[in-house]
Amino acid sequence: MGRNAVSTPENSPSAIEQRRSRAAARIPHGRTISAGHRLVIDEPQSVVVWRIFEQFARGEGLRSVARRFNAEGVHPLRPRSMAGRGRASWSASALQALLQNPLYRGELIWNRSEWIKDHATGKRRRFERPESEWIRREVPDLAIVSRDCESAFRR
Repeated sequence: MGRNAVSTPENSPSAIEQRRSRAAARIPHGRTISAGHRLVIDEPQSVVVWRIFEQFARGEGLRSVARRFNAEGVHPLRPRSMAGRGRASWSASALQALLQNPLYRGELIWNRSEWIKDHATGKRRRFERPESEWIRREVPDLAIVSRDCESAFRR
């Protein structure tokens, strides 16, 4: 590549190859990182994820699912702050975010947003990119729920 050529590192073939089956951000519930730095399904956590989708598809509300999991002592992956309130717990908003994550149906998405620095304040701000710029990859081996169960959630 010439000196004056403009490259887009996030879309280069080598960058896309490196990202195959890798987490774009935090490790989602039901997954773990293997020795080769790849996402793999964590069986005990995946059962919890499957239960969340199943209970929601049966018509249970997010709050009732969160209360049930808290009563059963199901440990959340990233617990909300519980300073002075006892043990970690599930929340309805955490369940909502989990239900909307496309990785649970076997789809990885990169390039959803970009961070742009405001030079006047010195702070960076996150901006959503148009969906046409997203990079999508089907990874059926990382799917925890079937497309049917996931589509029942979307209704």
